[in-house]
Amino acid sequence: MLKLLDRPLPPPPSPSGRATLEFRFERLVDVARDIAALATSHYAGLPPGLKKLPLEVDWERCLAADMYGFVHVMTVRSPEANNKLVGYVVNQVMSPFMHANSKFAFIEAIYLADEYREGWTGYKMLKKNQESMKKIGCQVVKVFCPIGTFEQLLKRLKYDALEIGYFKVL
Repeated sequence: MLKLLDRPLPPPPSPSGRATLEFRFERLVDVARDIAALATSHYAGLPPGLKKLPLEVDWERCLAADMYGFVHVMTVRSPEANNKLVGYVVNQVMSPFMHANSKFAFIEAIYLADEYREGWTGYKMLKKNQESMKKIGCQVVKVFCPIGTFEQLLKRLKYDALEIGYFKVL
């Protein structure tokens, strides 16, 4: 028995081979630099039609919207990588003109680094975002995504396809 204690302990098993990620809401003013660092990768992964317009984030307007409570950011961080930001969901929260007594969360931007896209991370990210939007009083979460990206994930989360979006650069 004592000889067994002399051996080094094996490392604890990892549940999925990947570290546990942290999902949390952070103020845009606090995470803008981290998001800006990921935005280039986000933009590079967009379909060609969406890249006809340059990436030009109006940070001043975004931070002002954050100050007024119109922006809510869900972040995904890797504790193993020094809390590096690996994903985000940027929500614009407002009452639409046509539904003045309702509160909508419009997902303005959603991104998850390539190496975290397999498994359940994207599902958990959207699920936690949905739960948090409900807690702050949103009745609807609305998201537009490029065709062929994450429609199946949205269907799994019980999102309904209600509209078809069209896009034309003039």
